[in-house]
Order: sequence, then C-alpha cells, then structure tokens
Amino acid sequence: MADKMKCPKCAGGVELERISFELIDVDQCPRCQGVWFDHFAPELQTILERGRDHVPAELKDALELDAGKINLADQKGAEHLCPRCEIKLRTYWYGSEVGKSFQIDGCPAGDGVWFDDGELGKAFDFLKNADQALMAYYRQNGILGKVNDLRKGREKGSKS
Repeated sequence: MADKMKCPKCAGGVELERISFELIDVDQCPRCQGVWFDHFAPELQTILERGRDHVPAELKDALELDAGKINLADQKGAEHLCPRCEIKLRTYWYGSEVGKSFQIDGCPAGDGVWFDDGELGKAFDFLKNADQALMAYYRQNGILGKVNDLRKGREKGSKS
C-alpha cells in the first residue's frame, strides 16, 4: 500500500484522509480542512459541475472560510510541498480573468491543486458569477487546465 499523503499546510506531517463518493476520491486534511484534487482524475471539475448542494458532507467544512483548525496567515512564507511528489507548490490565481480571483496552490509538475479551507466555496461563487464563455472554458479544461496553460507558457518562455 502506498504511503499516505501529508498535508502541505499543517506542520507535523498530518495525514490526508481519503473521501470517496460517486466514483470520486479526494484527499482532505482533518486539521485544516484543505483539500487535494488530483490532476489525473476530474475530481475538482466533477464536484464543481455537480454544484454546491451536492458536495459530500465530509467536505462541507471546506466550503467555509475558517473551518480549519490552523491560522493560514501564520503559514505565510512557509514552504508547502506537493503531497504527491513533494516538490514546492506554486501559487496560481483562480478566476483572474474576471477580476474576482483568489489564490490556490498547484503542483508545478501537474500532480494537482490544493484548496485551503474556504477556497472550494470561493470556486463555487466564482463559477456562479462567471460569464458563459469563461464557464465553458473551465468546464472543458477545469482549473487544472488553467494551471497547465500557465505552466506551458512558462516553459515556452524559458526555452527562448
């Protein structure tokens, strides 16, 4: 059996708990309520498409800010590692196209994205208020597509 993934935000190696529902598995920290969404499975996209009212009970705290048991402001400047490959997560803007953005952490190798507590709720709010063209883009590519677009753009820039 593979080693359990560790929370990228909590000190002390808090193990993420697997939450399974409707053919989807996500990993959540029981302490800070952050959620890891794998790139290779459409976990985040599926949850967002189903809607806020269909989020499993175990993830309800991830919708609301300050549901976690750590102060994320105290985490500023800390090095947060991808729970899959353990390289440093990068910060990406979710929703910057419409000016109502917030930051999420993503694996630069493309393993997935980390949503701190409250950010899943922000993603639902963003989609509710986004225009149709932007919503179609996110439905087709998901936030992971956006992260990959950003990563590809950086790779092209570094090859020049």
